[in-house]
Amino acid sequence: MKVIKKIAKLFFQVTENQIRVNTFLMRPLTRSIYMEDNMAYQNAYTAYQRTNINTASQGRLVVLLYEGAVKNLTTALNLFGDDDKLKPKDIETFGNHMQKAQAIITELQVSLDMEKGGDIAKNLMSLYIYFNEEIMSIIINRDKKKLGTILGMIRDLTDSWRQIANSTANAPAAKVSNALNIEG
Repeated sequence: MKVIKKIAKLFFQVTENQIRVNTFLMRPLTRSIYMEDNMAYQNAYTAYQRTNINTASQGRLVVLLYEGAVKNLTTALNLFGDDDKLKPKDIETFGNHMQKAQAIITELQVSLDMEKGGDIAKNLMSLYIYFNEEIMSIIINRDKKKLGTILGMIRDLTDSWRQIANSTANAPAAKVSNALNIEG
């Protein structure tokens, strides 16, 4: 569970840094005003995210990771133009988002408990291997259609994990003890 929390924290720190970088792209005069007004918001947002991660159940952490993968894949998909091609200026951003999604999938993969997870863990392992292979292919070939397909599959899994996390969070302790253990 510590590994998943570290990855989730890393994901949110990257998001926070991206926000900081975007504020520096503003004109110098408005940047200082924007930064002062925005500092309280950023500190509150960062504290909220850290609390969310530190107090999350295993199921909720998995959902957060899936949501991070969906966010990065969606951003990468939105970089494609109407002609289904990437603009040269967007290639690096595309690659960065795809690599973040791949890192999240890899973390989900290595967090599986193959002994306690049984067939479910084996099936998830196969899916994660498939996703990583397809993501690598998408990065190399810049295939918008394949990216859309993978994104749809990961969204479906996100919804499933969200339901699992919600049902085990509200279940009596006896039922929760039988839940799938994904702690690595």
